[in-house]
Amino acid sequence: MKLVKLILITAALTTNLNAQEAEFEKLEKITSMGNLENFITFYYTSPKPKLVPNAILFIRDKNLTSNSNLERHFVPFFGEVFKNNEENIPIWFESLSKLSDDDIYIFSQALLWSDSKYSKLTIENLLKKTKNKELINSINNISNEMKPINLLEADISSAEQLDMLWNSFFATGNEKFIEKILLTSEIANKPLNQIIISQTARWSIKANSKIHTKVRDFCNKNKKNYSENINLFLQSISE
Repeated sequence: MKLVKLILITAALTTNLNAQEAEFEKLEKITSMGNLENFITFYYTSPKPKLVPNAILFIRDKNLTSNSNLERHFVPFFGEVFKNNEENIPIWFESLSKLSDDDIYIFSQALLWSDSKYSKLTIENLLKKTKNKELINSINNISNEMKPINLLEADISSAEQLDMLWNSFFATGNEKFIEKILLTSEIANKPLNQIIISQTARWSIKANSKIHTKVRDFCNKNKKNYSENINLFLQSISE
């Protein structure tokens, strides 16, 4: 009887996971916040680069870049998408007009993140659309001084960086981003001030394992591959 119940629970969970990913498969146009969230969250499952200009226009029209809390989501996500579709960058941005200063700031950072051969030229064209000298100087300084961020090599010490890792995963499906978050979740031998970010990393993995088949599969197949502390955590996810 217990086995039957377990099979039913597992089947229900899988159906839930697949149903949410299937919604993305049907997405043809971004007309709502739900569409945008679905586009970003499940992009890696079946990339739809043709919807990128539509997504940027929706973000522009809803003035979403004015919310500084969304920077941690938009910059890495679009940065990774630009990186993997660099030949499309000039085409995508040529068709975009009436971008706000906030839009220009966010998408210039995403272009720098991508480290594409088209990044600097596209940023120069974006800056021609603003008269905000402070913004122009800021972007130029960032462009000249900032090296592309490599989160896989960085020390993760904030929830913001965890969000950036997740959005990089959403754009690419690269399991190295999950692994980086998992390694951040190590609790053993860590000082108290670092345990908070470890616990946050664990919470994020558990939450995303309920939404993403690939995250749950990664946890299941790797529950014997890390430290005892992390392996026990991975085991708890699959139970």
